[in-house]
Amino acid sequence: MKKIFTLFALAFTFSSFAQDVPSTPPNACYTGCTETQQRLLTEFETVGVLPDQSPAVYSGVCNHLGMYSPDVDHYSVVLLDQHQGKWTFGSIFSFFAPENDFKDWGLEKARAEISPYWKEHSTLITEDNTARAVVRYANGTPAYIYWMRQNPVTKELLYITYAGQVMISFCRLQQH
Repeated sequence: MKKIFTLFALAFTFSSFAQDVPSTPPNACYTGCTETQQRLLTEFETVGVLPDQSPAVYSGVCNHLGMYSPDVDHYSVVLLDQHQGKWTFGSIFSFFAPENDFKDWGLEKARAEISPYWKEHSTLITEDNTARAVVRYANGTPAYIYWMRQNPVTKELLYITYAGQVMISFCRLQQH
């Protein structure tokens, strides 16, 4: 029942900002977060700053609310890059991998492995000390929303994703 309620809450949230995506993640812990997820969200909201706009690769652990157990670690890699004068973003999630296979990726490897789709469709929007990218369905409704801030001390990327209407990801990624 809790999963059904979560799906309805996410569907309502997505439909309520179909055209106007907020600058920071709304109600990320609406249905309850683990301590790890709440700590990341609090850090995102209180100390996070706009990530450095220099090309960089980040990877690390993600935990999810929705279709996967929030206690299982998954992994993600993020490439922040410059393309034709625009600040762009690309990402890959790895679900149920035994370890972070992205941990040794540098810029060259990330640029080669991350789909060229991102260069054309993921120009980062900056507002309220946050970088975000929005991938939309053909009808204009957001399919995926990615929000990023950086811890200014540790240089970790604090990365929160609304994936469709079924999952919220909370990721703490190390800069390579």
